[in-house]
Amino acid sequence: MWFPSLDAATRRAAEKSLSSAEPSPGFALALLGLAEKSLSSAEADGAADALRAAVCDNLQLYMEKYEEEFKVYLKEFVEAVWGLLMVRTASPSRAQLAVTVIRFLTTVAESVHHALFGSPEAMKQICDSVVVPNLLLRDEDEEEFEGNWVEYVRRDSEGSDSDTLRRAACRLLRGLAANYRDQVATLVSAQVQQMLAAYTVDRANNWKEKDAAIYLVIALMQKPGATGGGTPVVDMESFFTSVIVPELEAPDWQSEPMLKATVLRFLKEFRDQIPKATALALLPGVVRFLTHESNVVHSYAATFIENLLMIKDAVPVPGLNTVTRSQRYVAADINPFAPQIIQNLSTALSFPDSHENPYLMKCLMRVLGVANIAGQIVHEITARLVGILMEVCNNPKNPDFNHYLFEALAAVIGRSGEQDPALVPAFEASLFPVLQRILVEDIAEFWPTNQDGTQQERNDGADAVDIQKISGYSVSFVRLQYAGKSEDDLLKEVNDPKQFLVTSLATLSAQSPGRFGPVIEQHVDSANKSALLQLCAAYNANIV
Repeated sequence: MWFPSLDAATRRAAEKSLSSAEPSPGFALALLGLAEKSLSSAEADGAADALRAAVCDNLQLYMEKYEEEFKVYLKEFVEAVWGLLMVRTASPSRAQLAVTVIRFLTTVAESVHHALFGSPEAMKQICDSVVVPNLLLRDEDEEEFEGNWVEYVRRDSEGSDSDTLRRAACRLLRGLAANYRDQVATLVSAQVQQMLAAYTVDRANNWKEKDAAIYLVIALMQKPGATGGGTPVVDMESFFTSVIVPELEAPDWQSEPMLKATVLRFLKEFRDQIPKATALALLPGVVRFLTHESNVVHSYAATFIENLLMIKDAVPVPGLNTVTRSQRYVAADINPFAPQIIQNLSTALSFPDSHENPYLMKCLMRVLGVANIAGQIVHEITARLVGILMEVCNNPKNPDFNHYLFEALAAVIGRSGEQDPALVPAFEASLFPVLQRILVEDIAEFWPTNQDGTQQERNDGADAVDIQKISGYSVSFVRLQYAGKSEDDLLKEVNDPKQFLVTSLATLSAQSPGRFGPVIEQHVDSANKSALLQLCAAYNANIV
């Protein structure tokens, strides 16, 4: 480790202390308290913060490896580390130091020494002095939102922001809530109401307060499928109605894009808990965000719609002690909105920096795989997708986007061709030129297998399109459907094929009573029929 702005003696002592296998509490405390006044330049200030951060990292290791030996020093170190958070500077290095400090405090809060933070005064100070200041959006966040939207989405929405001040502050709260759930809930609930009140007083200048309040709720409330119970910060129904819905229905929907993005992220996180009727009623408001000028906002809107269409509910199978997973939203639900969604997605794909936006294309793929579309819109979206594919052939640099593009084509061809086989010649006329180009130019990025023979890993199950065999389909369309997918066995998770067979037959027959019995009676020979009945008895399955 190297700290060029420190004097040589201090540097050698720091390196020796930080590489030692045993704690050196006196010297480490001295390094944490290194005088700010001795470091005037920004470079020197950054070196000192890097040193302090390294000390905090070591303190965390001591907590994990030498807890018994270290516990006698813990209170003194917590106080010293806490003091670092109370010093506010404009130094860029201070943000990373704060993340490291908060991470150490979280380790303490989650340990058997959590009583150090157990008093009401300590928790209130943590909420007021650590959590709230670090939840509010900073200038750097706004710059990234506008100038590097891909990285912003990756850090904010995909969970890769573990080293940001926002996530670190919320994790500290969750660590405290593990032992002081009710106290934390009371404090945070009051803070959320205070932030929302500030927004109400001055909406134009205090929108960051509302953004932080929503972020707190997202971070602490229980999500479907999560463990730990969450922390009941707000009444979810009331919060959704009074805080989230107004932003979705606001006439000035282009304003405060970062706030709108956080609202859409809330919808995505709690989509399973939104009643079906409510979600469909809100869908037109979300659909218009697909044409928002902010790349983050229209990406979040597309992600929510795509995720919504993937929700499955557990449905008991009549006569069987089992449940099946059924799609909550089917074609009849999405058909009224599909033309506008498709049009807005097509428009957004023309926006700057969203020409190859994978979130938009994945949403389009999902809508085309669920909705029933016909007429002119089929020809328009097919032509649009073929045009995009022809453009992508020039430089196929985005594998995720390319994958969803092929899936979208397979979906529209499969579903529309199944409903109207007369469309197949038109599909062939549109697709064969670009398919021929891919073959002639040997564009390796579009082949399911790399040239070295290794398979590209894909999530086949999630994106599989149900396309029936119909007259007029050629090998090209079969390859198009599975372009970019691996050739893994889709049934590798089936442990007992016999059980899988009879329970699947029982499930299908329960959905269409009286249909499968006559088919089996007429077309299955007596030996196989007897074996099937034995399997049904063995696995307690009935074909009705």
